[in-house]
Amino acid sequence: ATVTYNTCQWQRPLAVSPKTSFKSNKTTTMPRKDASELSKTELRPLTAHDVSMDLSPPPAQPKAPPSPLSIKANRNVSRTNHWRNNLYAAGMVEPTWADEVVRVGIYGTDDDDMQDSNANGPNRSCCEDAGSENMDPTCGCLVISGVICGRMGFKRLGNMVILKERAIEVVDNPNDIEVSSIESGHRFESEIVYIVGPYWPMMLGVTYPLILGVSYFTAVNVIFLKGSEFNPGLAVIWSLLTFALCYSLFRVAFKNPGILKKYTSPPNYGPNEPQWRWDDRVQSYAPRRAVYDTDCAVVIEEFDHTCPWTGTAIGKGNMPAFQAFIVLVFLCLIMDVILLTSSSMI
Repeated sequence: ATVTYNTCQWQRPLAVSPKTSFKSNKTTTMPRKDASELSKTELRPLTAHDVSMDLSPPPAQPKAPPSPLSIKANRNVSRTNHWRNNLYAAGMVEPTWADEVVRVGIYGTDDDDMQDSNANGPNRSCCEDAGSENMDPTCGCLVISGVICGRMGFKRLGNMVILKERAIEVVDNPNDIEVSSIESGHRFESEIVYIVGPYWPMMLGVTYPLILGVSYFTAVNVIFLKGSEFNPGLAVIWSLLTFALCYSLFRVAFKNPGILKKYTSPPNYGPNEPQWRWDDRVQSYAPRRAVYDTDCAVVIEEFDHTCPWTGTAIGKGNMPAFQAFIVLVFLCLIMDVILLTSSSMI
């Protein structure tokens, strides 16, 4: 038997080049121009106008206005950073009072981020829930703070208004006398001098006018009478009590109620002292008697309650002044009632 093998001859493919034509098996070469045949425009040198046109920036394209979604995202980032980097144990609110006005103007009062379970008491526009069972008695306080304090440039801490601060020197190692001032960690921190609570419009618009109005009526009709009926001793006692009442209210309303500074780690405490606990609302550790006040949006040491008449919370810092204010209110009220009724009977 004879076996026949068919041999195939493989042919190497042609290299593809820009000058190769696929319409035929022949390769055609594009004719090259001679340098003398080029036009003058292709060989002309660059001028200063050409260079300036190449280096000039492209014309500015009009930017599209940012969408409300991007504005809200940027505001959320700014609010979160301010909340995390705050020196004090405060809740998540707008960084400034001007931002509070912008928030109300852009989002209205139905902002889901600010009306959750951790939202702050007076975060509503004026009288939006009037007539309902859940009417907010602090109607419009934050809006008033945003408009007035935003224009005056006062700082914000939670829902409270910082009126004045001062710098104090803090030493990290005060017991180590041999350590130099640089090694001991001398630094300066801000200390609150005057601060008012979220209900300061009620304190200035209701409480003080009531005290001054009743006092003026008593002074005109009873105390400072012309003639033989004037009693200098009674006038001095009444004036001192009225001044003490107004001053005690000032000390309650404008003093730091005991706002806790932020502690990212619990301080060293003894075995008999109560342990500190972590609060997610302020991202800080707090002692047992320190409570987060939702109206003021800060943690207050030895918190007792929030008093709308004084405009602020009552805590460790202003409790003595508040007790003096309560006593003086009853003394002045009883004295004014007795003086007015006795003068009317005479």
